[in-house]
Order: sequence, then C-alpha cells, then structure tokens
Amino acid sequence: MSERQMKYSKQDFQVGQTVYIEQISASSTYMVDTIGRVKEEVVAKVGTTYITTNQNRYRYIDGLVADSYAKDYLLHLTKEGAETSALITRLKKNILSKANLNLVEFLTLEELQMISSILTTAEERLNGVN
Repeated sequence: MSERQMKYSKQDFQVGQTVYIEQISASSTYMVDTIGRVKEEVVAKVGTTYITTNQNRYRYIDGLVADSYAKDYLLHLTKEGAETSALITRLKKNILSKANLNLVEFLTLEELQMISSILTTAEERLNGVN
C-alpha cells in the first residue's frame, strides 16, 4: 500500500503523546468480556513502520497492534474516536450475539419492516449503490 492509503503517518505522532487503544477482539477466551474497552497509552517511539507506546507497537498502515498472532487492539488519536468505535464494536457484538432466527417469529410487522429496511440500506452501502 502506498502512504496515502495508510491510516496514520509518522507526522500524526510525537513522543509523550497520549493515544487511545480500543480492544476490538479477543484472541483468548478470558478477554471476551473486555471487547470494546478503551485505554490510554503514551507514545514512546515514533518509528518508520510502527508507533511504539508504553504498552505495545502499532502499525501505521491500519492502526492495529503489531502482533503476528492476534490483532486485538486498535490505535486511535482521539478519545472520542476511540469511544465511538468501541460503542460500534459493542453494539455489533450485542446484535450478533442475539441473532437468532427463532426471534423473528416474535417480531411485529412494523419491526420486521424496520429491520428489513435497515438491512437493505446497509446492503446497498456495501455494494456501493448508496
């Protein structure tokens, strides 16, 4: 990928800067309950490929933790951005955990129409129609 496609650049960071880290997944079962949490870290080193904090290294290209096994953490520059992203992560997790075809039998016509409309809109975005 070229630098213009990268999520971050070296100029976005300076040593001592506070950054915000969102837990986006759980590579270990003991971490499942912490998905969607946000924590603060401090930039310790600004390299050419990675940002190193007092806790981890993150990639410029996508903001993900530089770990060859798990990509559980995502770097954000602002607390608001991290909290919004974490809320989206928690909502998606909640929706997917409740996705149960038996629930459809208990929805009203209006609820079915609303859900269908929302899913159609999302599908159109995915396919570039909207």
